[in-house]
Amino acid sequence: MRSTTLHLSKYPPFRGGMDKVLRLHAADGAGQTLNLLRLPEGDSNAPGSGIHVPMGWLRRRLAGARRGGPPGVSLYYNCWGADVMAGADRAEERIGYLHNFFPHFERYVRHYSRFLDGFLSVSAPMHEAVLRTVPAELRDNSAWVPYPVEDWFQAPATPPATCVLGVCGRIARAQKRVDRLPETLARLDRAGLDYRLELLGDGPDRAWLAEQIGGHPRVLFHGWREGAGLVAVMQGWKYLVSLSDYEGQSLALLEGIAAGCLPLYPDFHAGRELPPRAARACLYRPGDLEGLLVRLVALERMGLAEAAELRAELAGVAAAHRPACYAAAFADWRARVRPVEGRSARRAAWRLLVGPVWAYNRFYRRLTHGA
Repeated sequence: MRSTTLHLSKYPPFRGGMDKVLRLHAADGAGQTLNLLRLPEGDSNAPGSGIHVPMGWLRRRLAGARRGGPPGVSLYYNCWGADVMAGADRAEERIGYLHNFFPHFERYVRHYSRFLDGFLSVSAPMHEAVLRTVPAELRDNSAWVPYPVEDWFQAPATPPATCVLGVCGRIARAQKRVDRLPETLARLDRAGLDYRLELLGDGPDRAWLAEQIGGHPRVLFHGWREGAGLVAVMQGWKYLVSLSDYEGQSLALLEGIAAGCLPLYPDFHAGRELPPRAARACLYRPGDLEGLLVRLVALERMGLAEAAELRAELAGVAAAHRPACYAAAFADWRARVRPVEGRSARRAAWRLLVGPVWAYNRFYRRLTHGA
C-alpha cells in the first residue's frame, strides 16, 4: 500500500478547527495538502473567487497539482468535491474527513458513500452515525480521531472570581447563531448578574453584531487572536459560551476547557462530549437561552471546591486531545485503511461536472442543510 496521503480541502487553511488540522498535516511533511479553490476576497460571487469555473476544470487542476506518484489515500475534508474528483486523484482509497455534524448528516453521508471508501470523523457520535448509515463494506475504513488542541492551552490559569463569559470562533448567524447574543445579554441584565462578556473572533456578521451590541457597557470585542494571544484571553474567562445550532466537535470548546473555562454549551450529543457530572452542570438544550441562564446561575452559586473538581474532570478531556494523541490515532487509522473490494471502478458524478462551482455549492448546501 502506498504510504502517502493527499489532504484535499475546498479552500486553503484559514481559521477554525478544520483549518488547524490542515495546517498540522501541512507541517508534518508526511503527505500533501491541496486546496481546490482559493479564498474569495470581498464579494464571494466575484469572478476572481473561482466559483464560476466548471467543476470539471477542478479535476484538471487536481491532476496537475499533485506531487509525485498517485497517493495511497485521498482525504476529502467535509467531502467537498469528492463526488466529481473520482479518478482524477488516482488514489487507491478515497476517504471523507467529516468535521461538521450537518442537519442532514445521514443524507449527506449516504450520497458520498457512493464515491468513497470510508469516513474519518472528529467525534465518536459522528462516527456512530456514519456506521449506522454507510454500507457494511465501508465500516472497516471508518473511524474517529480526537481534534488536536495545542499543548500551550494545557496550562489553565486560576479562574477569575468575577463572572467573565467568553464567546470564541467565527462570528456568523448561520450555524454559530450570534444573532442569539442580544437576547442572551438582555436575559443576563434582567437577572441582575454582575458579568462581562468578551468575544474572540471574526466573521461575516462581525459588523452586524457590533451594531447590535457594540455599545453595551459589559461587552468587549477582542477581534481575532492566534497562539499565545488567544490563550491569554481565554485564561481570563470563567465560562466559555456557545450558541450554535450544531457542531461536529467544537475546537473552541476543547481549547476553552484546556485553558480552565467551564463550558456553557449546547448539548448536541446527549451529554457525550463531557464527563457525566460536567454534562449535567454545563450543557443546555440547543437554542434554550433560559436553560443557559439557569446553568450559569447554578454554576455561579457552586462552591469553589466543587467547581475545582469540575475543572479537573474537564482537564482530563482536554488532555486526551493533545496533538500527540491526534497524531497517534490518525496514524493508527491510516495504517488500517484497505481497498474496498469491487469499488475500484468508481466513477465521478458526471452530471455535476458540467456545472460551475457556484451550482455545486448550491447542491452541497441542499444536501447538508436541506435548503
